[in-house]
Amino acid sequence: MVSQGSIPCLQATKQIRLSFKVLLMRTIENKICALISNGLQGQAFDRKLTKRDQVVSDGQGKVEIFLWGTRVATVDGKARKITVQNGGYQTVTTKSRLNSILWGVTADKPRIYQHKYVWFINVRDPLTNDLISKEFSSGMSFDLSQPYVALIQIFNNL
Repeated sequence: MVSQGSIPCLQATKQIRLSFKVLLMRTIENKICALISNGLQGQAFDRKLTKRDQVVSDGQGKVEIFLWGTRVATVDGKARKITVQNGGYQTVTTKSRLNSILWGVTADKPRIYQHKYVWFINVRDPLTNDLISKEFSSGMSFDLSQPYVALIQIFNNL
């Protein structure tokens, strides 16, 4: 039987576990964004970060991000675009990876969220500069942010 005094301790333990999971995910996502930067600088690599996360760069400015072997994002330095897709899996992990990548490398910082089992994305309207929500579709493309564009220009001038 659980005593009344131990319930806050159980709740704190659950909170610590949740915080650890969030911290772990952010660490992996930070590594993914760092590898994207390395790939845009011309490094060729094929890195498996965990059993589910893989980042591949061709050394020519194209970086692909895989989750469980399914491509979820392609960053093309020459076209200065990122293309995101869910690979048919609208999971919390896929959404988390896409949000961190989009936040890290795009100019307008779009965000994916879910409402009643449907994915939506907040994007900035180019005319009014307001945020608008529209249904997420696989294969959406976004412009890279200025620091990444500058990084690509520096690499191309070497």
